[in-house]
Parts: sequence; C-alpha cells; structure tokens
Amino acid sequence: MKRTRLLSLLLIVVLVVGVLAGCNNKKETGYVFDPADVVAHKSYTSVYDEIGSKITADMVVEKDGFAYVTYEGVEYELGMDFLSMAMVYNCTPKGNFKTAEEVYNFWWKLYMQRWNYL
Repeated sequence: MKRTRLLSLLLIVVLVVGVLAGCNNKKETGYVFDPADVVAHKSYTSVYDEIGSKITADMVVEKDGFAYVTYEGVEYELGMDFLSMAMVYNCTPKGNFKTAEEVYNFWWKLYMQRWNYL
C-alpha cells in the first residue's frame, strides 16, 4: 500500500514539474498572444458590419484565390468573418446566381479557400 502511495506521489510530482517546465518554455520563446492579430487583422471583422448588407455575391471578384469587393470606390479583401456572415445572412440570388443554394455554395467556396490559405 505504501509503495502505491509513493508511486502516485512521484507521478504527481513528475507531472507538475513537466507542466511547469512547459510553461517556462513558452516564456522563453518570446511568443505573446496578441488578440488584435486575430480580431482586427486587416479590418476583416469590421468589413461585414460596415458594408455586408449592401454586398451581393455577384459583386465579389476572385483574384489569386482571394475574394474582393469594390464598394463606393474602395476595394475590400473579404476575410473569413465576412464570408461566414455572408453564408448566414446574405444568400439572396442575384445576377448569375439563380438560387440561394448557389449563392451559399459560392460563399462556402471562398470561405474554404481562405481557410486553406490560413
């Protein structure tokens, strides 16, 4: 019984030391998570709020696997935030798109291309 307790205590100590060593390694690499890199990178999160309701799929242009739209003379690169919101809220058929499903599939394709790039 004493050996089992001793072994359990030893395993706990090894686990705690391993976790602490892992934490120290992260500090040594200098990596610091900056939420701004995710939230505001190239203003992707604000693009849908800014113009999303005014954009239709037929306005979007693909260049080198990225999605762009020009609205009021400004070209916007559409990120994952915009594309995911468009899949949910903006599948009205217009132009060459005859059904909501075609529009959704278009947004999904652009979203997956962006995902694969990242």
